Amino acid sequence: MKTLTAVCLFAIAAVAAPFASAQPAGAGSDLAALREANKSAAAKKAHVESALDLSAAERRKFWPVYDAHQRKLDANNRRYNRAIEDMIAVGTDKPVTDAYAKQVAAELVAVQEADARAMRAMHNAMMKTVAPRVALRYMQIENRLQAVRRADVALGLSLVR
Repeated sequence: MKTLTAVCLFAIAAVAAPFASAQPAGAGSDLAALREANKSAAAKKAHVESALDLSAAERRKFWPVYDAHQRKLDANNRRYNRAIEDMIAVGTDKPVTDAYAKQVAAELVAVQEADARAMRAMHNAMMKTVAPRVALRYMQIENRLQAVRRADVALGLSLVR
């Protein structure tokens, strides 16, 4: 009886294993790989390239749009980093003023709005140059990379008082 139960549990685990992961290997779902890709522009580009697996014709069309999008994201990330650095400079051991909190919150919202505009512009350009599945896959990859980067920053900061 124990053997039959063990065999049944093993069979269920073997059947369920492929469904346990939301993405197949190499699809950019590994958190460590996403963090590594966020370390430099070259690492990010290599990650995107490996995750997309583009044909030569797709590469010629994709990379100019990608590069333009990255320039917009870089500008937005500099604004975001400045806002975070300002929060760190104030420190977490004392309460912040309402005026300061309002200023930083407005800047963080403005950065998110700029990111959304950049994503829309990239989407429009991608839909004209590559297959929609390629555009969507890149959007997923970019969202994952940005989410991990922002989550790491957010979790590293103490909440303001």
